[in-house]
Amino acid sequence: EVDHHLNALKSGGAIHTREKLIASMSDHYILLIDESKYFITLPFSHDITCEVLKDAYSYVSRRIKEMGGKLVLRPNKSKAGPVISDDGHFIVDVHFDTIEDVKELNNKLNSIEGLIATSLFVGLVTDLIISNSEETYRIGGK
Repeated sequence: EVDHHLNALKSGGAIHTREKLIASMSDHYILLIDESKYFITLPFSHDITCEVLKDAYSYVSRRIKEMGGKLVLRPNKSKAGPVISDDGHFIVDVHFDTIEDVKELNNKLNSIEGLIATSLFVGLVTDLIISNSEETYRIGGK
C-alpha cells in the first residue's frame, strides 16, 4: 500500500528492516506497484509488521498496547513457534483500529527501545511507478 504522500506499508515478507536500510542509503528509492495498491490515504488493509529484539518483546508489547495497538507474534507456518527474522529477532504484526497521522505513529513506534524497525516507509520513497491494464506512469521525482 502506498499513499499520495509516498508513505508505504510493506509488511508481507518481513524483510523491511534491510529494505529500509537500503532505502536510507539510496538517493532514490523507487517502488513499482499496480494501481490497486495506490491510495489517497493508507487504508492499513494489512497490519504493521515490526522486528523486535527477543529480550524486549514484553516491553515492546506493553508500550504498543499503551498506544492502543494489538500486537501478535507472527506464527511460523512451516515449524512450531513464531517467525524469526534473518537476524534472529521476533516478527510481530501490530493492528491499530484508527490511525490518524502516519508520520506521528511511525515516530512513536520507532521511539520504542527494542523495536528495531517497522514496515512503515515514511519519508523514504522518492518515486512510484504505477501500472494498470492500460498504462504505466510515474509519481514523484524528488
